[in-house]
Amino acid sequence: MRNLRSIVDAYSLHGWTIGLAASRVLRSTGFGLFGALQPQFSSAGRNKGRSNRGGPWSSPYIPMLLSCKIISAECLQSIYESTTFIFTDFRALQMFFGYCANNPALKKLPEMPTPPAFFKYTRSLELSLSPDFPKHLLCANIDLPGIERRHEVYDFHWLRLDQFENLKRVNIWIASRSISCRVDSNNSFRGIKEFDFEELRKLLTPFKNIKSFTMSTPLGPSVGPEEGIVKGVISSGGKLYKRGSGDKFHPFLTYIELDRVFDGLIYTSPTREVRLARNGGDHDLMKEV
Repeated sequence: MRNLRSIVDAYSLHGWTIGLAASRVLRSTGFGLFGALQPQFSSAGRNKGRSNRGGPWSSPYIPMLLSCKIISAECLQSIYESTTFIFTDFRALQMFFGYCANNPALKKLPEMPTPPAFFKYTRSLELSLSPDFPKHLLCANIDLPGIERRHEVYDFHWLRLDQFENLKRVNIWIASRSISCRVDSNNSFRGIKEFDFEELRKLLTPFKNIKSFTMSTPLGPSVGPEEGIVKGVISSGGKLYKRGSGDKFHPFLTYIELDRVFDGLIYTSPTREVRLARNGGDHDLMKEV
């Protein structure tokens, strides 16, 4: 009988034949210098210049992760423990981790279960969030049946950290720009740059028991240094990396067609900014403290 590693490798090789192997692609880390995450893969299963019409759950690696009935428990554990799950699409993230309550408008859609071994065996997560991610969290922006009050965003309850049994590593990147992918153009939410030092300490409390935690994000000028590790804001094993107050270079903040107008167009600003897109390509600047 082949040993466990040969079984896992054989199964991973089979995954490539159907288009994507989770145990190879998702394992790729996007963190470079100072732990700054550079997103490389989309959890929605999209590659550059190519769209996934079936949505996040039609990506080929999802059936593999759900196929626990045809893989031994040992193989399943090995696959999850050696995989870094990278999420770059907030909608896919919510579907994967589970909603706090179902949206009645979506009740006719089939329910997409979280892979059974996800919370039990996963050790490593990486999240790439747009700066307007608070506007994408369903339970914080819509009145849902069974929820008396809309939920908070920055307690990170939606990551279900208390349900993970073996989570060791979490890396979060918050970008300096968003694109106009929402129905509304209302940017009246609290952005990450509006938190001072003491508020950031409270914000990062949910991650205090994670062995290795890094958040890379723009922050307001009241939180020093100008760029680099913010000391004293989180316990040992965690890092908050400040990427200045944003970026000076920004693309057109709406969906564009490749090789057409606006493709490759870059706006510059004299100061570093976090830009929040409005429909049509215009933007608001994130407030800061």
